[in-house]
Amino acid sequence: MTKKFIAIAPIGTEFLFRRSSAIAIPTASAEKIAKALNNAKYQIKQGETWHIYDNDAYMDEYIERQIKSYKAGRNIKVSYYHG
Repeated sequence: MTKKFIAIAPIGTEFLFRRSSAIAIPTASAEKIAKALNNAKYQIKQGETWHIYDNDAYMDEYIERQIKSYKAGRNIKVSYYHG
């Protein structure tokens, strides 16, 4: 189980994230990944943002994707997550 995940949430009410958008991410690069996704407006609409959350056993059951970085953090890849 990863310690962090990101999900799409309305700006200002980040506790109301879209569970279907949850992606497991490495803790060390969480900020960098969230910033890159927000800058690229990846799958977000006006008034939404990618936000970082702490993962727990309950939420881990709903996460289906993960992001891993490779080539010294220059590239990221989304793949299937198996907790």
